[in-house]
Amino acid sequence: MTFFTARMPDYQNFVVEPFTPNIGATLHGLDLSQPLSDLAQTELKAALARYEVIFFRDQVLTPAQQVAFTRIFGQVNEVKAFFPRVESQPEIEIVESTAERPAANNNWHSDITWQANPPIGTSLYAQVIPASGGDTVWASMTTPTRPCLLTSKPIWKP
Repeated sequence: MTFFTARMPDYQNFVVEPFTPNIGATLHGLDLSQPLSDLAQTELKAALARYEVIFFRDQVLTPAQQVAFTRIFGQVNEVKAFFPRVESQPEIEIVESTAERPAANNNWHSDITWQANPPIGTSLYAQVIPASGGDTVWASMTTPTRPCLLTSKPIWKP
């Protein structure tokens, strides 16, 4: 049995399409611009815990709706990192590559982990996606430990 043929959890509010065997899933059937039921919010948290990264296609959100949706997962902080922010929603930074800054965000990094209490994650809303490039790469920090969890035997000693 592989990740893709294993039974996926049943969710009542959306359909899950796994993205890779190790990380990520696209969730279909939700309108993130609308308030979500308590059950939908609980299922979203469970999906994030299982897949580590969740994607939603074809959403149209205002900055306030993005922040409201992100609050489902916990506190949304105003971050003073490296990019300009949306004036009406200081929790949102505008990360874009332009002619003046063609590679503004083209480097490996881990979002906001330098803070004493880093957030559980980052909410990204892509508005302009180039035909080529513009990729975001995700890395699972739990996949390497799965053999330990399955066998209850340590593979390495710290």
